[in-house]
Amino acid sequence: MFGLRTSPTLITLSLCLVLLAWLSPAAYADPIFSFSDSPSPSPITNGNSTITLTGLSGSGQDAGGAGGVNGQILDINLSSTTSSPSSDSFGTPFNFPLTITDTGSLTSNIVNFTGTLSGSLNSTTSSIMVSNVTPLTPTTFNLGGFTYVVTLQSTNAFLTLGDNFVTVNVQAAPVNSSVPEPNSLALWGIVGIFGLGLGYRNVRGKVAV
Repeated sequence: MFGLRTSPTLITLSLCLVLLAWLSPAAYADPIFSFSDSPSPSPITNGNSTITLTGLSGSGQDAGGAGGVNGQILDINLSSTTSSPSSDSFGTPFNFPLTITDTGSLTSNIVNFTGTLSGSLNSTTSSIMVSNVTPLTPTTFNLGGFTYVVTLQSTNAFLTLGDNFVTVNVQAAPVNSSVPEPNSLALWGIVGIFGLGLGYRNVRGKVAV
């Protein structure tokens, strides 16, 4: 029978590789999220004019691509039977809380948007605007190991009769930290110990020769 001798160096390197595979953090997949919006009040009526707010939703959104992803979160519909030149006036506060859910971790965050619908409306003309929107964007929060950034697109324009969509941009990237993670610290500490042990054995071998 032949015996198989294994080099101490090979054993040490093998153990280090196993520890590296075990302790290293897993690679991040793309940040995928879903969203939903629940506006209120709705409908908003004055005279013969009505503003209807409808929340929108979406899933499978990839926030990790270049520039993130734009998503329509709210439909503001204007309708009126008031004859021109008469019009109906509005100055109504409303809210449209946006829920972002990270698909990988199933964790959520709600951005509580509020604003005011103000201006006048008749069957042919609208001066309705969305104003006084809070919170000021971009809004940043962490979900599932990612930093999400939500930015509301500009609303500085008159809304038109029919459907008007409010849009946000969502971007996400892995959470950054300047402090080494515990796993990393443990990894390098163990590798250092093995390295010292290897060096000590090599020195003993040379002295013994």
